[in-house]
Amino acid sequence: SNGSTSSLSVISGKSGTSGNLSADAVAFVDWSEKPNVVWVDDNYSFNNSSYHFWEYDAFNKIQDEINAVKDGGTVYVASGTYNEDFDVTKSVKLESINGYDNTTIKGFIQISANGVTIDGFTIDNSNVDEGAIAPKGSSGTVIKNNRIIKSYRGILGDWNGRPTNLTITNNIFEDVSYGIACTESITNLLITGNTFKTSQEGIGLGVGVGFPTGKTADDLLRDNTYDLAGGYAIG
Repeated sequence: SNGSTSSLSVISGKSGTSGNLSADAVAFVDWSEKPNVVWVDDNYSFNNSSYHFWEYDAFNKIQDEINAVKDGGTVYVASGTYNEDFDVTKSVKLESINGYDNTTIKGFIQISANGVTIDGFTIDNSNVDEGAIAPKGSSGTVIKNNRIIKSYRGILGDWNGRPTNLTITNNIFEDVSYGIACTESITNLLITGNTFKTSQEGIGLGVGVGFPTGKTADDLLRDNTYDLAGGYAIG
């Protein structure tokens, strides 16, 4: 209940170690305070959450962790497969611990908050029309180091809002029809270091799209890699 305290072990680094709480590594947690760092593992449960505290800073669903963490905090995601659609409603960093080779999200990610980072996942939305990731009307979103697969559209720009200051970097788009789509009137759109293995279109440039100072549409060819399965690189 609010105002009550419970013991919780001190965590350092990105991963806990299985075992019991040690007498010399105990802190106290006020349940009325949201944690700055939370952990999600598809194997966590009430009696199995490593050194973390179940339903305080440890969950087995990503949406539950987003709901629990303090605005501006970090959500670390352990290796596994997460079958869920979710909406990032806080300014958080969502980061896989062991990278996209080991951490898969099967679903649709919406981003409603500003200042969100999505880092290090395989994202598979089974060719749903909406796309794998929709930044909506967010500002300052960073989508990096991901592998986006089996998606009709990889990143869907103009969907229920128009993002600004959107950075898309070092991602792989594979078995995807349209890599980055619906970019109409997006401002300060930075697309660098990505690899497009798309079948229809790598990057779709909509009317009114704008780039950061010093960048133009011509840089999209130089700044990214195109290993197309079909279609064209930029449209």
